[in-house]
Amino acid sequence: MVPNGGVVCIPTGANVTHDTTTPAIDVLLHDGTLTLTGGTLTVNDTSNDSHIASLVQSAGTLGGASTILLTGSSTWSGGTMSGPGTTRLASGAMLSLTGSSGRVLSNRTLDVRGTANWSAGSIQQVGSASTFVGPGGLIDVVATSVALQGQGTLEVAAGGTLRKSAGGGVTTAASAGGGGATLTA
Repeated sequence: MVPNGGVVCIPTGANVTHDTTTPAIDVLLHDGTLTLTGGTLTVNDTSNDSHIASLVQSAGTLGGASTILLTGSSTWSGGTMSGPGTTRLASGAMLSLTGSSGRVLSNRTLDVRGTANWSAGSIQQVGSASTFVGPGGLIDVVATSVALQGQGTLEVAAGGTLRKSAGGGVTTAASAGGGGATLTA
């Protein structure tokens, strides 16, 4: 069980599964694999970023006001990311959006600076949620049918790319980031 408050450090090579509890911590420094299968993990420190080397989220909620940096290879196949903070995919990191389960982005920003490969399912944006593809970031749609739906925004900044490289169907996107954004098909 994770304690409430404070800084939680998980060393390289450690695999931790979070499944039923609802702790609120200040900072998470996780250099191993965090598997989120249930419960709610809230990270709240807005002065110090948290990081997770590898996140495998199939259910449950990852949230809070903190910026959580994903630094390695991660998978989001279900569950919710919520709260006023940001989940940022670091430059050079990979995020696989897989599985038919729905994903919910609630009042949180998904900031892609690495590569997100979207092969299945939808992302339901709720409230002030936003998906941002920053400079050097790539969301690659490799499926016939995926959907970014609901409220919130999609922004592709200058130097960011939203690409549909596989699957049939139509991909529609609007860039609020101004000149220099790339949409390829």
